Amino acid sequence: MSTANENSITPTYTFRQLNDLEEVKRWTEFCAQCFAYKANPPPASYFMRHYENDPNAEPEHVFVAEVEESGMIVASVRIFLRDLASFGTDLSAAVRAGGIGEVCTDPDHRRKGLSNTLLRRAIGYMQSIGLEVSLLHASETFRKVYQKVGYVSCRSRWVDVDFCASLSSVKCKMSSEYSIRKIDFDGDVDTLSQLYNDYSVNRSKCAGCIVRSKEYWDRYVSQEMILASGCTLPLVLVDRDNAPIAWLSLRVLNAEKLIVKDFGFRQNLLDPSINVTLTLASLISEAITQYVGKNQQLSTPVKDRVAISIPFLVWEEMKLFTSSKVAGKSEDDIYGFNFTTVCQNNDDGWMYKVLNPAGEQFVKSLLEGCNTKDNSNSDHQHILWPTDSF
Repeated sequence: MSTANENSITPTYTFRQLNDLEEVKRWTEFCAQCFAYKANPPPASYFMRHYENDPNAEPEHVFVAEVEESGMIVASVRIFLRDLASFGTDLSAAVRAGGIGEVCTDPDHRRKGLSNTLLRRAIGYMQSIGLEVSLLHASETFRKVYQKVGYVSCRSRWVDVDFCASLSSVKCKMSSEYSIRKIDFDGDVDTLSQLYNDYSVNRSKCAGCIVRSKEYWDRYVSQEMILASGCTLPLVLVDRDNAPIAWLSLRVLNAEKLIVKDFGFRQNLLDPSINVTLTLASLISEAITQYVGKNQQLSTPVKDRVAISIPFLVWEEMKLFTSSKVAGKSEDDIYGFNFTTVCQNNDDGWMYKVLNPAGEQFVKSLLEGCNTKDNSNSDHQHILWPTDSF
């Protein structure tokens, strides 16, 4: 960070893109310093992991502001190259996008327009390489900043529902044909990729999902599920042939709140004894059990009764099963879920900007379908799984 002497003179800044991996390493140390104020601050290795595991990452995707006299980095913006699914269209028609992340400024150099300058430069670069849209996630405090350069909020619909792990472990009785184990990414990734495409990417009602290549699964998704702090072990439900039917990764926000970070379920499963509610409950219960066992030193371990944040896409399927399969059963005990506690917990933080005319229809359809005030339109949903966040 800056010193008092440096602050005594108004500095001159230079703006540029990084050139090589050595500069990237220096930049990750700067990012770690900027976020050191957090309760669980990410180390430089966190930012380096995100960079090295991203198959699309290049040094030139990192834009920095430096103090001209010293060369010290004092602000940054990073571009994440991604392809986005668009309401079930063919993967060859995926929308080419540039995500914006790692936006940070040295506290001693804030309110000087550095991030705004870097963001505008990043936008110009994304347009120059033919990207169609840009997206980012912003807290409510900073959304107005991004609105000034053309970003518009898009609602992601989520719900919170209470869940009791001990009750679920008793209620979830699966056939001996099925079992739960840790994901083996070396052996499971091809099947998981197809399940992901069927469950999220190819749906005509969904847009915004990251199109995951084989390399992206191998390098990025696997590492984010395994190494990300505060997350349960990624688990998979398999049949007697050891073939994946569903998978789950949870993020533990605190002792009483968990988020479904990644989930998928085989569509058109022929076995009527298996459904999305039973599957999700079984995976959550096992994930919590393993997490508590692995983290017994935690001062505030995950409680037996917690709130689970679930994408509305999944919740719709759970409701459909409940109404058609367990009629007459009390809704305060559906495999450990208490359906009477459900409340909306929508995320308005994802924001989009059109970069060239090819992206106009995608953003228009996304905003018109997902931003209804009464959340009535379930035929258009924005879903970007937290595993893919940047």
